[in-house]
Amino acid sequence: MSINAQHFDQLLEISRDLASTLDLEVLLRKILRVAENLSSAETAYVFLYDENKGGLVLQASTNSQHEHALQGQCLPATSVAGWVCVHRKPMIVVDVESDQRAIVKNDSLLNTATTSLIAVPLVAKDKIQGVLEVVNKKQDYFNEQDVDVLTVLAAQAAIAVENSRLYQQADLINELVHELRTPLASILTIAYLLKRSDLTNDQRQQFAESIAEEVTRLNDLASSYLEYSRLEAGRLTFSATAFDLRNLLTESCRTLRPKAEEAGISIQMFSADQPLFLTADENKIKQVVVNLLNNAIKYNQTGGRVLVNAWKNGDSVSFSIQDNGVGIPEADLPHVFEKFYRAHNIQEAYPGTGLGLSICNRIIEIHGGTITVQSQVNAGSTFTVELPVNVKK
Repeated sequence: MSINAQHFDQLLEISRDLASTLDLEVLLRKILRVAENLSSAETAYVFLYDENKGGLVLQASTNSQHEHALQGQCLPATSVAGWVCVHRKPMIVVDVESDQRAIVKNDSLLNTATTSLIAVPLVAKDKIQGVLEVVNKKQDYFNEQDVDVLTVLAAQAAIAVENSRLYQQADLINELVHELRTPLASILTIAYLLKRSDLTNDQRQQFAESIAEEVTRLNDLASSYLEYSRLEAGRLTFSATAFDLRNLLTESCRTLRPKAEEAGISIQMFSADQPLFLTADENKIKQVVVNLLNNAIKYNQTGGRVLVNAWKNGDSVSFSIQDNGVGIPEADLPHVFEKFYRAHNIQEAYPGTGLGLSICNRIIEIHGGTITVQSQVNAGSTFTVELPVNVKK
């Protein structure tokens, strides 16, 4: 193995840095940046192995366009990265154009701009975590020294990725257990009170309704937790189709209008005169819209209003959902998209799982879009979503 003194010092420093990071997204960005620097590559990719899909899924790249286009798709075993994953051996393609190996010729991910590449496996404790791939050396072609350096980096990265994945699983389970304690404690208390012989029929009926509410809350929490964990693990399938955002918003407003009117809240929609077509997973985008509309109704009051707007801006389409309800305190705004987080002014008065906005945020991120919020206490909130018109999932 050939590693010069400069690379050795860099790898030593990197090992300490990676060991101090447990956030998977931050970790992968560090790995990509280091891989590019060490190999003088134009682009770097990290593919992680998804046990449910039985293959590699692009998790991050220094090429944002490729990341948005390929993220969530399962790589074929006939790709270079797929071969490396199966055989757990590095592969170097010095010159793509002259390389006669079938695995190189049949790799659909390689295009005319790809001249040279290296792919190395991420293996920790004899378990494949994924593949690190670098493409196109900025000067000349990749060589065996580049392979050696990236192999050492990959060994460090694989351990860090495994630790991060284990930490995330434990962290999410711990938070779920914490959230389960409140409704379970309520049910236990009510069950104890129901043993009393001096309760009236009205009291028993009230306790029964309280149990039903807490069970519903448990069910909602479990469903939200499962969906969030699947999103984080890349186990949800996204199906891209072309549709008019205006129609989706109109249909969602029509569905929730009876609920709003029952609460004394009006829903109004304004949008561009022309169709707002985009290519994305329509059901997932509708899930986001319905969640935001439900929140706008839930955290409002009698006589309140919900305004829905939609417009086109260059290569993106946007929509906003505005209410004049309770609003969100300024101190809570940076945290509203975090899992299990709930603003302090609604925790007791409004039941919820604290996962809805986290799920919305993740869905929009996977589509290459953004979701932002502006709010003021007792004045209401405005959630704005922007999506590229050509999301390919």
